Amino acid sequence: DQEINIIITFDSDVLNVYRCDGADPDALAQLYETLREEPVGGGTDMYAAALEALNQISTVENLDAYSPAVILMTDGESGTYSQERFLEEYQTSAEGIPIFSILFGDANPEQLDVLAERSNARVFDGTKDLVAAFRSVKGYN
Repeated sequence: DQEINIIITFDSDVLNVYRCDGADPDALAQLYETLREEPVGGGTDMYAAALEALNQISTVENLDAYSPAVILMTDGESGTYSQERFLEEYQTSAEGIPIFSILFGDANPEQLDVLAERSNARVFDGTKDLVAAFRSVKGYN
């Protein structure tokens, strides 16, 4: 009941940030409908989206009462934001928060493996069953 879900949509830029506190089925259904209407764009800047996720996590009050994690879902290769720059910022501001990834489409597994290794997390294959991969991530955290 105390869960906080923050969803960050992105393409070559961070597009929107949505937040849903708690497990109210109506609120989650509304969030789902909002996400279904999100436009699909081109480009992939997963590092900027992951950094925004870490920034959002840092604003949560009483963070010690939670098990924060980032679940990055991507179908492309990030070529916009620097991986090295992201990892430097991660090390100084959010070390210890796992960054799980679900790859599908044309995602670059090497980029995701680096994030998982650096953050003590895992990469999940969503190429065959995206829903099952997401459930696995949620169960892992």
